[in-house]
Amino acid sequence: AAFKALGVEAQVLPESDEESLELGKLFSLGKECLPFVLTLGDFLKVLRRKRFDPRRSAFFMPSTDGPCRFGMYHQRQKQIFDQLGYEGVSFISPNQGNTSGYFNELSKLSPRFSRLGWQAIVAFELLEKFYRSVRPYALRREETDIVYQNGLGKLARGIIEGKLEKALTEALDKLGSLPTEDEREKPIIGIVGEIYLRSHRFSNHYLIRTIEELGGEVQVATAQEWILYVNHWLQKDSWKSRDFRGFLKAYLKEKVQRRDEYRLLQLGQEKLRNGNGEEPPIETLLQYCSRYLHPSCGTEAVLSIGKAVNFIHEGASGIISVMPFTCMPGTVVSTLLKSIKEDHQQIPCLSLAYDGLEDTSGRTRLEAFMHQAQQYRNRQIK
Repeated sequence: AAFKALGVEAQVLPESDEESLELGKLFSLGKECLPFVLTLGDFLKVLRRKRFDPRRSAFFMPSTDGPCRFGMYHQRQKQIFDQLGYEGVSFISPNQGNTSGYFNELSKLSPRFSRLGWQAIVAFELLEKFYRSVRPYALRREETDIVYQNGLGKLARGIIEGKLEKALTEALDKLGSLPTEDEREKPIIGIVGEIYLRSHRFSNHYLIRTIEELGGEVQVATAQEWILYVNHWLQKDSWKSRDFRGFLKAYLKEKVQRRDEYRLLQLGQEKLRNGNGEEPPIETLLQYCSRYLHPSCGTEAVLSIGKAVNFIHEGASGIISVMPFTCMPGTVVSTLLKSIKEDHQQIPCLSLAYDGLEDTSGRTRLEAFMHQAQQYRNRQIK
């Protein structure tokens, strides 16, 4: 929608499915993480369309510095495309870990793109939070799903037409008008971990829906969190390297982002349960994390640990960390969850690793975890 608002023809790739997984596995080496495999498969499905024109098309695949394999996705995918004869396919890959590269790459799109994209993400995640707090208690869940999907369409049109606030208000009001149970006693489960997996229902085997079926309410760490963290890191890195121009850009960007976030939050704050719409400052998450891992380690690990503790402080009865199989930050989080559990009255914690294969024991593990979460909640309210 942010692209379309600027007059750029754009489309979201079709949702991943078994074909995406099979194509990705067929042309990868077997050592890559699941998000790489699925995004590769999604791209290849598009490349195989008869009407696909590589001269007029580009894939949007951000990048980053550091140890995560994510920084190499677009390069390796480009190599595979070339080997398969799809030469000339372009990538738009802003590097989140480099101040000048990040802003220069985004500025090629439009000075307005970054802000429009941010506003769209904030609005979407406000709607998402409200949806997650309503659906477990809805008397007609199928109707709730339809209203939510219609709300997403409203938000997209609102971004394109410059009427986002009106669209967000209407979407939230419609969800809020649905009939729900009077009692709200379900244990809240906080989901942290790798951004793609925790947000992508095909790759996490419909984890959120399963938790709801087992009697839980879900809260998921947001993409906003990562974007704010990138800005925090860019400021710190720019100041350290005496790149004061880069520091000023990142500092001002954060101020504008927080102002936009606050403005949109006012439209839905009163509707959100426990007022949990606002994202905590990154400094708060890093402070929570510092007891278990020094913030200088970076990566998603510090955010996952900090957000897990934040979820507990906000009343969660269980924490689930999701990660691609062999993911380094995810492995670090999985190891440290034991200490978090011990420090917080033995709150149930579960680590789930995904490699694209069906996990026959996954349902059983979740059933046991949800039983423990309900017991934990019962102890807390006595």
